[in-house]
Amino acid sequence: LVEPALPDMEKALNDKDAAVRAAAAEAVGKTDPDPATGVPLLVKLTKEGQPEEVRLAAVRGLAAMGPNAKSAGPEMRKIMQSDPEKKSKLY
Repeated sequence: LVEPALPDMEKALNDKDAAVRAAAAEAVGKTDPDPATGVPLLVKLTKEGQPEEVRLAAVRGLAAMGPNAKSAGPEMRKIMQSDPEKKSKLY
């Protein structure tokens, strides 16, 4: 059902508007994409230089993927350890 929308959602991950990138990050994670594609796309958005709302949305997207995103574990731990207050912002 969501398969046809995935290319547009992936394109939105690079939108100039941070709110669009954030919404797309959560949406991509919730669609349970192929981990080989989805995980690297979302991990890229967790990096420094992205606004906090985008980084947290990418973490929420990865979390929505569950065990399929286990390769992102080290990056997610790094983000959570860098600022313990971020944990409360994820919910």
